[in-house]
Amino acid sequence: MRLFLLTTLTLTLSIASSAATLFDNGGYSGQQSLRLNSGRWTMYDDFTLDSTSTVTGVEWGQHDNNGDYISTVLEIYAGSLDSNALVFSVTLAANRTLNGNPALLGGTFKGYDYSLGGLNLVLGPGSYFLSLHNNGSLQSAWDETDGNSSTIGGRYQRRIGAEAAAFYAQEDSVFRIIGETESVPEPSSLALMAIGGVAVFGRRWMKRG
Repeated sequence: MRLFLLTTLTLTLSIASSAATLFDNGGYSGQQSLRLNSGRWTMYDDFTLDSTSTVTGVEWGQHDNNGDYISTVLEIYAGSLDSNALVFSVTLAANRTLNGNPALLGGTFKGYDYSLGGLNLVLGPGSYFLSLHNNGSLQSAWDETDGNSSTIGGRYQRRIGAEAAAFYAQEDSVFRIIGETESVPEPSSLALMAIGGVAVFGRRWMKRG
């Protein structure tokens, strides 16, 4: 029985999910173009996942003016920005914290760190687009990154309700995808569990005899 418990524990540890940064598109560059993700505009950037993962949160950086913030609409598209490719949409109030990034336009736009959690979205390996726009009277500019892992160079912006999107090839956005990946059990762990199961079965058989 002790051997069985040990092997079961080994297998459990091998398949346990672990929280991690699934994708990091880079940090604040200081060279901002004021591409708006506001009540009237949506910004898009892409990310990739190497394996099936559960996305639990998204973190990003932006500059806001002095208007009121209500919530953020976050959407994820699989492979393209076609409306049929939308796989996830949620409207939530994000955690919003003033950071130390330099203010823009004479102090009108201040830097903020944003985060949304509790998403619990399962995505398979592949390429995706993330979109953001804020609800409220403030104007928000999704920060430009200093270096990224995007599969395309650039990001998109389009007016809410419009199909045409402007593509800015020289830019990418500051964001991270947070979540969990399931590790595959190692062959040695599976073998140990099999041995443990045989041992338990044999012990029970001997007791019956």
